[in-house]
Amino acid sequence: MAAEGGAQRPTRDVVRHTLVYGSGYISIAVTSFVLVPVYTHHLSPSEFGLLALMLVFYGLLTQVYDLGLTQSVGRFFFDDSGGRSASLPNVRTTGLAFALGYGGLLTAVLCLSAGTWADLLTGDSGHADLVRIVAATLYAEALAMVPLTIIRMQERSGLFVAITVSRFVATLSLNILFVVGLGLGVRGVLMGNAIAAGLVLLLLLPQYRSVFQGHPSRDLLRQMLSFGLPFFPVLLSGWLIDASDRYLLELFRSRAEVGYYGLAYKIAQVMQIAVLAFSMGWAPLRYRIFARPDAPDVYRRLTSYYVLAAGVLGVGIAVFAREIVALVSPPSYAPAADVVPLLVLAYALYGLYIMTVTGMGVTRKTAPMAWIGATAAVANIGLNLILIPPLGMQAAAATTVLANVVLAAGGWYYSNRVYPIPFEWTRVAQVVALAALVVGAAALVSPGGTAAGIAWATLAWAVFLAALVVTKTVRREEVQAAREAIGQTRARLRRGPTRQEAVG
Repeated sequence: MAAEGGAQRPTRDVVRHTLVYGSGYISIAVTSFVLVPVYTHHLSPSEFGLLALMLVFYGLLTQVYDLGLTQSVGRFFFDDSGGRSASLPNVRTTGLAFALGYGGLLTAVLCLSAGTWADLLTGDSGHADLVRIVAATLYAEALAMVPLTIIRMQERSGLFVAITVSRFVATLSLNILFVVGLGLGVRGVLMGNAIAAGLVLLLLLPQYRSVFQGHPSRDLLRQMLSFGLPFFPVLLSGWLIDASDRYLLELFRSRAEVGYYGLAYKIAQVMQIAVLAFSMGWAPLRYRIFARPDAPDVYRRLTSYYVLAAGVLGVGIAVFAREIVALVSPPSYAPAADVVPLLVLAYALYGLYIMTVTGMGVTRKTAPMAWIGATAAVANIGLNLILIPPLGMQAAAATTVLANVVLAAGGWYYSNRVYPIPFEWTRVAQVVALAALVVGAAALVSPGGTAAGIAWATLAWAVFLAALVVTKTVRREEVQAAREAIGQTRARLRRGPTRQEAVG
């Protein structure tokens, strides 16, 4: 009985951590979906394209502000090999001191050169105020990064969920007020995000008291950056793969097509948010699992579970894409539905990459990640320069899929050299093949009309789920284990934070 519980516990923990500590990203996804009809009915495709460009800029700078420090704080929380200087108070204080100085410098530079950045990004220096709002948002998020990461590592789920829900409510309310009530357009969207980020800082004020319990350490910062910096090229490459195509669409096609593509990304973002939520739940667990004697088998099993879950969610989004676009936007945005399935696949592949680099992460041999990311990014941009002018957003989506294939394959190759994991590639291939068949068939014979389309998409999704069971790609006991894990997490959330979580 104990053995069984021990075998199942990693699965329960991954599900619980994904739901709880990914709640921040989940709330962003919910906010994004609720606000899409607001944006599409109050912004033209061209204005929506401008918003997409600014959010892409925000995504790039998020990685520049972070520099891999989030990964490093999470790693050093579980690792005392750095000696006395790597104690938790010192990790907290050193990380915050770096974020304060480095983030402040970046913010000052951005604000002083806002006109230049606006002209480069949008072709209009008059959008400099948008750049400044983004810079302020990023600085607030940089200052919140260390305490939020430590709260997550400490498994203080009640506090973490309270903070993310507060930001969700604030973002939703402020965006509706500024865009609908005051008619501030793109500026209103960015202002709402900035104020919500400031609210998170206020909620975290009690956590900053512990800063004075530690001492900033230059040697510790060097160790943290040595571990975290190899993640930066990876994150930067991820941005280039994920977002640079929107600037090329702006350059070679039109801002309206950027708007269509931006809406497609909003819908596919459900998969992105699920992957990011999973990665947040996975981060603290992969290091704990590493200490187990059966760690490779646990990593193998959890990777298979990820692929199954991503397949179920991805097929659901893909087959309902046209109906979702029709529901959340006017008919002028209809072209967005054509590329949603490809973008969903790209995000699912990125999640597979997170799993395949486990070996490099747990052994702290992360240097090859920079080369993998650079190779994928160069291939993506090179193909986009050739294919986007004639083929537009269809080419952009297809090359994004290809780049993520390169990431996953490269991650597996280098990780396998330092820490072999016996992944179930046959099972992975079965999920991909079944998904491709169902989505392709649904797209070819989908009837017109919203009601008929919804019925057909529901049938297609049900066929995919049945096919997973019939082909034994998913086993019945695995479905039951997942249900139990979700039920236990829901029960824990209903009980609220424990005394230890509340006090910290």
